[in-house]
Amino acid sequence: MKGTNLRLLHISDLHLQATDDRNIITKIFTMYKDNGLRDEIFNYFSKPFDENTLEALAKLAYDLRSYYDVILISGDTAHTASVKNLASARRFIDNPYSNAGSDNTFLNDWGEPTLSSCGKPIIIVPGNHDRFESPNYLPGHNGYPQFNDVFHDYWHPGNNVQGHVIYYKRSPQLAVICVDFSLKSPDHSKGLGGSWWGQGKVYEDELNLLKSETYRIRREYRCDVLWMF
Repeated sequence: MKGTNLRLLHISDLHLQATDDRNIITKIFTMYKDNGLRDEIFNYFSKPFDENTLEALAKLAYDLRSYYDVILISGDTAHTASVKNLASARRFIDNPYSNAGSDNTFLNDWGEPTLSSCGKPIIIVPGNHDRFESPNYLPGHNGYPQFNDVFHDYWHPGNNVQGHVIYYKRSPQLAVICVDFSLKSPDHSKGLGGSWWGQGKVYEDELNLLKSETYRIRREYRCDVLWMF
């Protein structure tokens, strides 16, 4: 941050998945594959990220760390809300790095990429895939607690609207207000149209909370506001 110019690194839809986790999406598409689903479609859903791309992202974030101030991650950090997938996503975000002084400072003890070596604050909001875990393959909704448990340092349970004020020299520069618009119940996906995996909904009570938090921060801190959901 130079002067009052705040710079952000924005990351979204990592869809990280534990290597040994055969999650529910993979199971569904395995059934479809048995009925003739094309390999490229199966691979897209069952293996949602590429390890080389993820490592390149961590290296880029590390190499450019002097050019930005905060990292924003706007949802779908994990491919599904299994504890294994969420734990894998958490390792990428803040697992301690161990190769200080080498060319691979962005790797942890297991050779996995991590953002921790960037030394920047990280703000996260859950996406529908971060809430997507059900024996009946239902849409993700914020009743599932696994994300809250694994990311408790980043997302406080019981509050779907959360504000983060970013300071520079003790002066508030920007507030990032995060909103979890995941479904409150899988039944609420009915009638919304589109893919039932991608469902979310702007509920009236959360919209009012978002408005109230925005007014409060503008009144108290007198800084700009960014909504992230």
